Amino acid sequence: MSYFTSISYSDGPGLDAFGRLRTSDPATLFEVSTQYDLDPIQMQAGASGSAGITPSYITNQRLVQLQTTAGTGSSFYQSYQYLPYYSGKSQLIYFTGSFNDTGVTGSVVDIGYQDLYNGIIYRQNGTGGVQWVKRSSTSGSVVETVASQSNWNIDNLSGAGGTLNPSGLTLNANQSFIGFIDLQFLGMGRVRVGFDINGLVVPVHQFTWANQSGPYPYMQSGTLPISMVINSNASTNTKTAYFKCATVLSECGADDTLSYSFQTPNISVIAASGSRTQLVSIQPQSTFNGSLNRSLFELQGISLVNVGSNPVYWELAIGASFSGGTTYTPISGSYSAFQYASGLTYSNLTNGCVIESGYVSGSGQASTSFLISDRIPISLDRYGNQQPFGTLTLLLTGLGGSSTVYGTISYNEIR
Repeated sequence: MSYFTSISYSDGPGLDAFGRLRTSDPATLFEVSTQYDLDPIQMQAGASGSAGITPSYITNQRLVQLQTTAGTGSSFYQSYQYLPYYSGKSQLIYFTGSFNDTGVTGSVVDIGYQDLYNGIIYRQNGTGGVQWVKRSSTSGSVVETVASQSNWNIDNLSGAGGTLNPSGLTLNANQSFIGFIDLQFLGMGRVRVGFDINGLVVPVHQFTWANQSGPYPYMQSGTLPISMVINSNASTNTKTAYFKCATVLSECGADDTLSYSFQTPNISVIAASGSRTQLVSIQPQSTFNGSLNRSLFELQGISLVNVGSNPVYWELAIGASFSGGTTYTPISGSYSAFQYASGLTYSNLTNGCVIESGYVSGSGQASTSFLISDRIPISLDRYGNQQPFGTLTLLLTGLGGSSTVYGTISYNEIR
C-alpha cells in the first residue's frame, strides 16, 4: 500500500540553484588554498595607484595579505582563469578570508566571483558595514545592485531572531568568514548568497531576475574568476584584509564533450643540435568576436614526425621568452579564440618552466595525448593582457645533430 503520492522539499541549502536535491558529486572547476605561496602560476597578485601594495604571503598563517595605505589605489588577488558556467547546472562557489577589522573610511574590500565588469560580491564598505553586491555591465557600463546587511531578504544575521533572522545567528563581520555563492545563471536565474557558520550553511540573501526584471540578463556572463580586491579612495589610513581559500564547483558535473576542438596548422622546423628551437606557441587572442576573451584552453595532445636521422627531445613550456619580433595568427580563422606563432627565435626559460617532455626517434613519429593541469591557465590577465604563463610553447632539441620535424598541437576550448 502506498501512503505517499509525492515528496517535496522546502527551499534551502539542501537544494541546488535549480531546485534539485543535492545528492550528486560536484565537479571541481577550480581550487586555490594558498598552502605554500601566492600560487603565482594560477593567481595574479597586483596593485595600482599610490595606495596600492602588491599582495604578500604570510607564512605562519598561510594567508595572502592584501593592503592599501593612505591615499588612492588598489590591491588585488585574482585567478587568471575564468571558470566556465555550464547551462542548466548550479555553480557553487566557496571562499574564505577575513576583513580583519570593522572597516577603514574610504576603503572598500570585495571578495567573491567577480571581475571589473560583472560578479557576485561580499563587500566591506568602509565603516558602513557589510553588503552582498551584484555587479553587471549589460547596460554598457558597470551597475551595482547593493544589499546591505539590514536589507538581506532571507536572514540578516542580526542575532535578534524572528522572521528577519530565522537562524538566530549573529554575524561577526570583522572575524574570519566562509562565504558561498549559489549561482543559477542562464542569464536570467536566481543567485543565493550566505555563509557557513559553525558547520551550518546559512543563506542570507537572494537576487532574483526572471519574470520580474526586464528582457536582459542580470550579468553578461556566469563565467568569472575568483577575486579579492581592496579599493581605497582618498583613504587616510592603512587597510588590511586576508584571503585564504576558494573553490568553484559545477554541480552535476562538467561536460568536456561540449568543448570546441582545434589544432595548430602543420608546421615544420629544423631542430638545432643541442639547443632549443621553437616549433609553435599558442596563446589567447585578446578579444574574440569583439568581446574580451575569457575562453578556457584544454590541451589534448601533440603530434610529431621526425623526418631527419637524429632523435629529438621535445618540451612543452610556459613562460618562454623570444628575441626579435613575435607575430601571432588566429587559429581556424574566426572560429577559435586562440592564436599561434611559429618561426620565433627562442631566448630563455628564466621566468618559465617545462610542464611535459619526451623523445622522438630518428626517422620516427610520436603522438602523445595528455591533459595539462587546470592550475596552468593559458589565459589573459585581469586586465585582458597577455600574462607570463599564458603562452604554451613546443620546443625541440636535436640530439647528436639537427633534424627536420613536423608537428601540431591539438586542444579544446570552452567558452
